[in-house]
Amino acid sequence: MSEDELALFDLLRKENISKADRERVKQAGKELLSSLQKVLSSMPNWTKNAKTQADVKIFILDKLYTSLPRPPFTDQETDQSAERLYDFVWQRSESGLFKAAA
Repeated sequence: MSEDELALFDLLRKENISKADRERVKQAGKELLSSLQKVLSSMPNWTKNAKTQADVKIFILDKLYTSLPRPPFTDQETDQSAERLYDFVWQRSESGLFKAAA
């Protein structure tokens, strides 16, 4: 796993879930990272614009609602995970550490 993949997995991880659900969470994080990198490559300076910020938030939320296993994840946990992931991506993008796909 790359540093960013591991970070996303850590932000999504939930205690006391089955091994199969854990693998689904890991895969969800990898797919989200790949998708985000592609989307953000077409949005230079996305953190400077309210519309693109909202677009990224919605993108993350949509991806998590379709990829996290239900149960064990609830809507509230998914919403909280989306917020944490958005904050992570925003901070990494602002500092130039989040790499968009070429």
